[in-house]
Amino acid sequence: PADEGVTLAVVVQQHGEIILERYGMRPGNLFEPEPAPVSADTALISWSIAKSVTHAALGETRWVHAA
Repeated sequence: PADEGVTLAVVVQQHGEIILERYGMRPGNLFEPEPAPVSADTALISWSIAKSVTHAALGETRWVHAA
C-alpha cells in the first residue's frame, strides 16, 4: 500500500554483475502533480537509513572477499 511507502527502483547485483533492474512510476507530488515513469536516468532521493544499510552491506561484502 502507498501509505506504507513506495519503491521506485530495484537493482539486483550478483558477483559484481547487474542481473535485474525494475523501475516503477513516480507518484505525483506538490512540485510535479502528474505521475511519471522512473528510469535508470531518473535522479532519486534516498533516506539516511538506506545509505547506512548500503554502506554496511558493501563493507560486509568487501570484508568477506578480502578474507
